[in-house]
Amino acid sequence: MWKHLNKQCLHYPYRHMDKNTRTLAFEASKGNALVSRNFNKEDCLDACVRMVVQDELPFSFVEGEGFREFCSVAYPQFNPPSRRTLGRRFLEMYTKMKEKLKVDLHSHRICLTTDTWTSVPNVNYMVLTAHFVDSDYKMDKRILNFCLIDSHKWESIGKLLENCLIDWGHQKILTITADNADANTKAIEYVRKKINGWKDSNSVLGGVHMHMRCSAHIINLIVKEGLKRLESSIVAICNAVKFVRSSPSRLSYFKMCVETEKIKCKWLVVMDVPIRWNSTYLMLVAALKFRKAFDRMGDDPDSSYLMYFKEEERDDEIIEGIEGSGKGKGKSKTNKKVGPPSDEDWEKAVTFVMFLKTFYGVTLKISASLHPTSHSTFHDLLAIDREIRELYRYDVTIPIEERTAMDTLLNDMATSMKKYDKYWGELHKVNPFLMIGVVIDPRFKLRNLKHIFEEIFENDSTCDRLVA
Repeated sequence: MWKHLNKQCLHYPYRHMDKNTRTLAFEASKGNALVSRNFNKEDCLDACVRMVVQDELPFSFVEGEGFREFCSVAYPQFNPPSRRTLGRRFLEMYTKMKEKLKVDLHSHRICLTTDTWTSVPNVNYMVLTAHFVDSDYKMDKRILNFCLIDSHKWESIGKLLENCLIDWGHQKILTITADNADANTKAIEYVRKKINGWKDSNSVLGGVHMHMRCSAHIINLIVKEGLKRLESSIVAICNAVKFVRSSPSRLSYFKMCVETEKIKCKWLVVMDVPIRWNSTYLMLVAALKFRKAFDRMGDDPDSSYLMYFKEEERDDEIIEGIEGSGKGKGKSKTNKKVGPPSDEDWEKAVTFVMFLKTFYGVTLKISASLHPTSHSTFHDLLAIDREIRELYRYDVTIPIEERTAMDTLLNDMATSMKKYDKYWGELHKVNPFLMIGVVIDPRFKLRNLKHIFEEIFENDSTCDRLVA
């Protein structure tokens, strides 16, 4: 049949098509420009591999009937590969791209970020990401390793980091950013000593300032200390949001109350994520906009809303949203759900949201990945410190007999959030590279840093020594 089609059949559409025949097509990599190109099986196979990787598809996707039918219609000349062929091609491309990336990284000084975690099946993973500025002055990041790790001990983390750097053959490391666990501190110190012992080591100042503490993680720890002071109020509002989002009928009932109260808002309430404090902040911000709707649901004594809070739940479910509170662990005791939120709970939430607005803004700024943040992080740390100290001083100036319950609560919250001092309370605890970033920024330069030191220290000689 193939012999007949290729040599005899005059009506076969591809009978006279030359392999070098070029066709017009839109090139996505060139801004959908119309270009001429010819069919290349290898290029199609590489594009198929990139599609699977970028869209996070399984290799078996190319064996699906739908994909093969699409290819037969869109480009009949391309014969979709099997999953084994695709897997072999993927490994070949990975090896080539890794060698190319090694060459590209060799001319750059990179900053590393790393993290470890345990998956649901209790498997330990570690990721190592490189951040650098390319020759076009654009920020780039590349995941160097995503691998299994034996444990979260510093020995395992340090040796795996060392092996990764040896594998990539890169020595020009500026900083390594990790969270504030003691294991990470010891692991980075281990890596620093190993890098300094390598031949032709290129570490800056011997790697003394190589360890960069994760600012977002520190803010997370600080805010969670404050969350503990509002535990019951936050849980009450969280339970109210859970009621609304638990079923379509309850959501419809809530929407009806929103319309009755004439609340104009494009979005509805959102659930929080227990391990992310900023999601709790966003949940409170959204819930406060619909406070009247929640109150309307609570005005009906026979409503399912009030019946929901009479249901029983375990103690560990009551504080599900407050990580690290230590309550409810190992208990099977059941209680009624906390809530519905009272006026006092709503007032506490209002104060809490106003207080944490600065923290939320700083978290967004330092979590950016498409532009540098080192030049502004030092100012953000000072803003957080100022926010905590102002709240603390405000309450201290109020006589004890004139303090309200809210004043006492805010004072306790500010006091508990003084964990800030553990990491950034003194200048020697702040990585100097953050200050250098301020100096390099043409908007601030050295004069701005000197002005900051003068506000912190009254002694001029101390300011001059730090600036020098």
